[in-house]
Amino acid sequence: MTVEADERLTVHQGQVAAGGEQMTSLPVQVLIIEDNHGDARLLQEMLKESSSLKYQVTRCSTLADALTHLTKTTVNIVLLDLGLPDAEGLDAVRRVHELADRIALIVLTGHDDETMATQALTEGAQDYLIKGKIGAHGLLRAIRYAIERQRMQVETDQARRLQLQRRDEFISTVSHELRTPLTSIRGALGLINAEALGKLPKKVKALVRIAYQNSERLVRIINDILDMEKINSGGLEMRIGAVAVTEFLQEALAVNHAYGVKYQVGFVLETTPTGAQVAADPDRLMQVMANLLSNAAKFSAPGSTVRVRASERDMLVRIEVEDHGTGIPEAFRERVFEKFAQADSSTSRRFEGTGLGLSITRRLVEAMEGTIGFTTMTDQGTTFYFELPRAVDTMQLRTVAVQSDTARYRTLVAAKDSAALAAQTGVARILHVEDDSDLSQVIEAALAGSATVVAARTLREAEILLREGSFSLLLLDLALPDGNGLDLLDRLPSLHAGPLPVVILSVSDVTYDVQERVAAALVKSRVSEENIVKTVLSFLPGTAMNGTFDNSAPIRRQPPPLPG
Repeated sequence: MTVEADERLTVHQGQVAAGGEQMTSLPVQVLIIEDNHGDARLLQEMLKESSSLKYQVTRCSTLADALTHLTKTTVNIVLLDLGLPDAEGLDAVRRVHELADRIALIVLTGHDDETMATQALTEGAQDYLIKGKIGAHGLLRAIRYAIERQRMQVETDQARRLQLQRRDEFISTVSHELRTPLTSIRGALGLINAEALGKLPKKVKALVRIAYQNSERLVRIINDILDMEKINSGGLEMRIGAVAVTEFLQEALAVNHAYGVKYQVGFVLETTPTGAQVAADPDRLMQVMANLLSNAAKFSAPGSTVRVRASERDMLVRIEVEDHGTGIPEAFRERVFEKFAQADSSTSRRFEGTGLGLSITRRLVEAMEGTIGFTTMTDQGTTFYFELPRAVDTMQLRTVAVQSDTARYRTLVAAKDSAALAAQTGVARILHVEDDSDLSQVIEAALAGSATVVAARTLREAEILLREGSFSLLLLDLALPDGNGLDLLDRLPSLHAGPLPVVILSVSDVTYDVQERVAAALVKSRVSEENIVKTVLSFLPGTAMNGTFDNSAPIRRQPPPLPG
């Protein structure tokens, strides 16, 4: 690499660049990538003829030296020859642009080739100049225009990114704000639809069922939007561990059985490798399977079977979900994993969904260091498959327990304590800390006859109630008017006599360390009122669901999210 000291010239204060913008006293940093010394010298002499701008020139004779220079030094513009010893043609343009996409780039070549010029501009160059046909004035003008065009492009890209960021923030905020009222609406409709409050006239029941089904659909849309926002923002938390493939797939088919029933499709588990384990987050892996199974059921003919199988290959485990539907239209296959992608308008009307499910699935698989794809044949069906790394001893992985031994012990002690309280009072008492009174009423109605629900709308109210009385369980929201519910969790030992099972019911996922401190953690829009009730009752004494606590059995605190 060559840098000549006598070519380090300065730009005088107040000089004007293209577009009328005032320049600083700093020189324009030019990187010439040219292996021909004579051509490089000629370019340097042309730059010296500038009367308005001054340039500081660095010359590299190979692309490797140039790329190293670009990583270490500020450069304003690159003049790139296409005939270098270690790079030929457009490959050099691509590599420079990939490394420094915000730096103006002008291609210099001895070939007057319109096709090559167009391709160079497509690859990121700002201009294409022919050696021997360009004078000093034309070169200096091309440099000024290239820098200005690049500056405008960067500003446009920044404005676009800011616009997208604000849009995503708006969608995220609105979606979060919708979760609590939607949970109340769905819960109330669910109770009415199940005729928990009395038998409904036939016509009324039909309308309530329509409203309930659409509230479920809206909740799934909100969940998908928030999942995608979390993935895009880098806020997706993963806990990778060893997941037993056969047992996991058996659970996945059982958990998603309702989708098969809804679409009159059977789920069948075929071959699985004995003892195989994958390195994955079990909850996110369940979300992947929920999306693929629901998608397969949705596009299968009634009475058909969706087949699931697994196999091992080298250090990978491959899981397949095969349906016997109509297949994916050829024109749509390249867009299957894109956001909001659906085959056509008729499909979007026939099959509910947001078009985010498969995009989320791909991002989750890739976050677990896996790959995903599909094979499809028109009128015969589609097989989606994904491959994940095998979990082996050398990977320093541990099997993921949903609840730690300490947390399970704490739950056991709390359950025994609340059993004693119920024996004294005759009924379990639940403190529900929630600022949405509508949701509190829904929970109270759902638990009527099984427990008494006492509502607190703020942390202060909750603290007073905990000091003055005894409870069998704490149902806790985190976003409260006077603080975060986790603050109450921290102060709980000093507020309540004896251990107390805590179930978090909030609009957002909680971190794994918080999950290990509580009996269960539920996201409002991801669980139905029925699952909320089941979870609460499982920690209350004297209920049909409580049974005997097993200190060795982990508690699955969060049902898998509904697919889009």
